[in-house]
Amino acid sequence: MLTSILYLTPEATKYASFEVPKKNGGMRVISAPFPQLKYLQQRLSALLYACFEERIADNPHRAASQYGYIKGRSVEDNANRHRSRRYVLNVDLADFFQAINFGRVRGFFIADSGFALSPEVATTIAQIACWNNGLPQGSPCSPIISVLVGGILDRRLAALAREHSCTYTRYVDDLTFSTKANSFPTELANFDADEGKWVAGPQLVHAVEKAGFTINTVKTRLFARTGRQSVTGLVINRKVNVNRNYEMRVRAAFHRYCRTGNYVVPGSLEKMVAEEEAELETTIHRLEGMFQWIFRIKDFADQRKEGSKRNNPTAFRRVYRDFLFAKHFLFMEKPIIICEGKTDNVYIGSALKKLAAQFPSLARWNGDEFQRLVRMFNYNHKSLEVLHVGGGSGDLAQLVREYRRLWARLARRKVTYPVIMVVDNDDGGKAVFKAIKDVGGPDIAIGDPTLLFHAFHNLYLVKTPHAGTTPKSCIEDLFDTATLASPVGGKTFKASCDGETDEYFGKKIFAEAIVRPNWKQINFTRFEPLLNAIEQAIAKYV
Repeated sequence: MLTSILYLTPEATKYASFEVPKKNGGMRVISAPFPQLKYLQQRLSALLYACFEERIADNPHRAASQYGYIKGRSVEDNANRHRSRRYVLNVDLADFFQAINFGRVRGFFIADSGFALSPEVATTIAQIACWNNGLPQGSPCSPIISVLVGGILDRRLAALAREHSCTYTRYVDDLTFSTKANSFPTELANFDADEGKWVAGPQLVHAVEKAGFTINTVKTRLFARTGRQSVTGLVINRKVNVNRNYEMRVRAAFHRYCRTGNYVVPGSLEKMVAEEEAELETTIHRLEGMFQWIFRIKDFADQRKEGSKRNNPTAFRRVYRDFLFAKHFLFMEKPIIICEGKTDNVYIGSALKKLAAQFPSLARWNGDEFQRLVRMFNYNHKSLEVLHVGGGSGDLAQLVREYRRLWARLARRKVTYPVIMVVDNDDGGKAVFKAIKDVGGPDIAIGDPTLLFHAFHNLYLVKTPHAGTTPKSCIEDLFDTATLASPVGGKTFKASCDGETDEYFGKKIFAEAIVRPNWKQINFTRFEPLLNAIEQAIAKYV
């Protein structure tokens, strides 16, 4: 396989290249390897990362300056090293990945004392990793090789920084130096009066070029603390933060989306100033990425405990919560079912697979491909800490209590699809039933045989149907006796079991080890009234 990929596959077919826009203008060429080569590069990448982690475990200082492509380190950590400094210098390397060519990759693995590989092995690694005599952006192994080869540059620049009382870090091709001294060392940067800009100093230029790289002279910037200081796009004057202008543009885009269903992509506002056509977007996905990025940075800077963040949220955290509510419960692309937890999602999803023919508005099969026409609320995303929906009837009750207020502020245009809340018809569900009544919804009782209730707006509630002699029920009661009695590792299922004991296992194992893999054999007849009620809710709202 290795021989076929490297020597028999035509060079022209090994990669597919395309361009993506850079954040600050221009285009970046991405070269994606064909599947077999990508698989080979992934294996090489995993092996080299394991070698790298072994090396830094023995000598942590060896990679102390590197922050890009290293597990456990981030762009925020890189920026935080330069916070509250008098001067900050940013320098960009030109054609960073292309500068790490075939000969350098091969030579590194031969000459580096930690590897000291034979020429034949080093040549093979370079053949796997390189294309067009450089590291292609898009290859799974380019990041780790850039970390290894770039370590030579880092050691030189870290020593230079110490010599001049500066702190040095590198995030991929972005070099940053900072100091608390009264003046910035001219050996690292000085102001060129003829050009009217800051340029890299002679010692810095020499050290970079000696390591085999070149400085991009257009992107050399020196920031004093009297103005806004930034590192890799993050503001660092007092704390790590995002650019205020960018944050306000993202907020404005969100409010416009709530009103009109489209928004101006923040990065294209400069085009409007230049009287060019701005980029309009009609889906929420790009906006979601922007919110996630801002929240990630602000959450990094907020050192309070999670409870304090929740009880006393920052202004942006409140806006982000509004966005998440709008995304999940107002402007969805299909109806959404929200249950009390992850295991309920597995139960209903498996039932839909088995009963798709009976409920064509909920799911269908296209040949061997299963397609759900409703969305199950995903409890796996970290952002749910902000939305305060982590599973359980207590969180659902709190969501109900805030639903009307958030609807009034955010539902500025037609909401197309309903939200169907599925709740156990037992004492645990009482909190949700009470919350609906408290905010002006219907009075829901456990003994009432009715399954479907319209709470208000686009919110519906579906109780689990009666499954025995008592009016109470939970969703596990809808499984047949044989399924509930299925053993796993000599243990049996007990709904009240939290996790696993010597005799029993709980809901998570039941869902993942029994229901999900065996949905074809399970009798889901008792789920039919529940799914029918969900189908009715969708029909009523439309």
